[in-house]
Amino acid sequence: LLAYDFLFFFSDMDTALGQGLYPLHRCKTVHLVVRHAQGFHNVAGNKDVRAYFSPEYFDAQLTPLGWQQV
Repeated sequence: LLAYDFLFFFSDMDTALGQGLYPLHRCKTVHLVVRHAQGFHNVAGNKDVRAYFSPEYFDAQLTPLGWQQV
C-alpha cells in the first residue's frame, strides 16, 4: 500500500459503529488447536533432547498421563 492508500483505508472506516481496526467482512477466522498435555515425544525428550528432532515423534500421540491431563 502507498501512504495515501494507507490513510484512505483508515479514514474510510466507521468507528462509530463499533468496528475495530479491521472490519469483520474483511477478516478471516482462524481456529488453532493447542494441546497442553504430555506426549510420547516429551517422555523421549526428557531422556535425550535429540529425540525432539526425530521424525518418529512428529505429531506424537498422548501418553496415558497426557490423556488424564486433557
